[in-house]
Amino acid sequence: MSSLSKVAKAGLQSATIMSVADAATQISVEGKKITKCDHTSSMIPSSSSRHTQQQKQAYENYYDPMRTLRWATVGLTLHGPFFLASFAMIDRYMGAA
Repeated sequence: MSSLSKVAKAGLQSATIMSVADAATQISVEGKKITKCDHTSSMIPSSSSRHTQQQKQAYENYYDPMRTLRWATVGLTLHGPFFLASFAMIDRYMGAA
């Protein structure tokens, strides 16, 4: 297996685990509702008026797929490759378990 495919595999595994964990956290721990939600600028409050604060509070009650995407990106680009390299270094210096 080439070095690039090992990094890609570690990144994809980490992205998958982090995505599932974030979705489960939003739904079961935070109690957010799953619904078809439009992520346009009209949904996101841009000022502090009373109407936009109500919009923001209503919006926060629903599952946020963009948050899950951010976690997946962190897993793909940072977490997976970092721990692959870290554990490879530990195995090189201390021996495989």
